[in-house]
Amino acid sequence: MTLAFRTCLVGIALLTSAEQVWPQAPQPLAPVMATVDPIFPSWSPRDLRRTSLGPIVVVGAAQGLGSAGADAGVGGDGSSQPALPRVGWWTDGVVTAAALGAYALSRSFSITRQVVPPQGLDPSNINLGIDRHIIGHPSTGADRASDVTLVATMVGAPVLALLTQPGVHGWENVVRRPLVLYGEAMLVAEAGSQLLKKSADRPRPFTYLPESERPTGSAYDVTGDGAFLSMPSGHATISFTAASFAATDNLLSHPDAGWREHVAVAAVGALLAGATGNLRVKANQHFPTDILVGGLIGTASGVSIPLLHSYVFPGGGQAPRPSGHAWLETAAGYLVGAGVGVGLASVAY
Repeated sequence: MTLAFRTCLVGIALLTSAEQVWPQAPQPLAPVMATVDPIFPSWSPRDLRRTSLGPIVVVGAAQGLGSAGADAGVGGDGSSQPALPRVGWWTDGVVTAAALGAYALSRSFSITRQVVPPQGLDPSNINLGIDRHIIGHPSTGADRASDVTLVATMVGAPVLALLTQPGVHGWENVVRRPLVLYGEAMLVAEAGSQLLKKSADRPRPFTYLPESERPTGSAYDVTGDGAFLSMPSGHATISFTAASFAATDNLLSHPDAGWREHVAVAAVGALLAGATGNLRVKANQHFPTDILVGGLIGTASGVSIPLLHSYVFPGGGQAPRPSGHAWLETAAGYLVGAGVGVGLASVAY
């Protein structure tokens, strides 16, 4: 949560100077990696590819287009440049202020604690069987591992944004995707999560365990407020925000990327997010429905914040919106990746 606030506040400070897309220099910020080029062609700063016969030039719209090429996001030297989002006080200021207000409101809510007897709360009070059946055998290893995968997912989205914007110079340009929009998406998701947490007052799964089966440590303390903040999962909310933001931002900033890149970006982030969510279930920190609701909140925030912005090429031309086919490719990668992540967490713990 602290990281989300810091990145968002940095973004707010930059909004006044980031209204227009500034010209971008052709020098890349990210190294060219031949091993990832077939899947991530947008990582390359030039439309130069190597084959077993040596370097070849992939021509096309890049050569001899002059200003038209610049409008389309192609530099005069054949460099392929990403579209950057327009940011401004009206859209981003209102969204950020509303999220900050919602988060502040959530802080004023009181938590309704329950007295947990030595035998634990009564599991028959849990309505859904899918939630009731996961109680028991909590894994402290899964609890620790969920923190690791959460950090990996959170860091992955801004790193990907930086790697896929070669040739971008100027602080205001560089931080738009990895800081301004990402911080805004995180803040909106966290505000929604906290409002629901404080309203639901749902006991965590470990509160239904007998004292003899409950792990020791602050993470399993049944006397604190945290024991009654199960719905929704904050880990799931943040990790799915990061995963969906990375997938959506990649679609909008690189509209000419191939299906492999669309699927790969969505699948990798969702794999980590799915693993994070299931690890929280294995640790008896959250119910499956907590993960589902947190994932929906995070996905809604990670997709909607980039879509609120117009992405513009260096020459001023507006990037086209992704086609329905591109969205389907991304959605397929997202769902498959999340499923694989859930499966891997089940195998490991």
